[in-house]
Amino acid sequence: MLDAQQRISFVFFQSEGDILGNQALFAAKLIDEFPHGDHIWVRGLNHSSIHEWSSYCTPQDWLDLEEYQQFKRDCAKERLRLQQEFGKPFLNTEYMLKWQKYKDTYEMNENLLSKALLGFLKGKLPKSFQS
Repeated sequence: MLDAQQRISFVFFQSEGDILGNQALFAAKLIDEFPHGDHIWVRGLNHSSIHEWSSYCTPQDWLDLEEYQQFKRDCAKERLRLQQEFGKPFLNTEYMLKWQKYKDTYEMNENLLSKALLGFLKGKLPKSFQS
């Protein structure tokens, strides 16, 4: 049983390819619905690979909560810009590829996620990973 006086810390790892957030059109990601605590959003990983230790031992592109929110805003602005350039409220394949390239080349932090996880388990999440 948890003691109400006890302080519990959490760190959330959110994969870009999160099947729970991506499987339904309007399903939100945890990072969007629970914007509290320390979040680490990782580009390129999916629901399975984010659980694999090897993913934590190779450099990954990642964003903290505030950086992720800015990334979402910048991607939405780029999509609107591309829609205006294309002249339609949707994007054809060519423009979807341009938008995907924008997202894929967006500048992110790069580091070993193991530093975040091991630091958190020791009771001190490294400052660079804190939201």
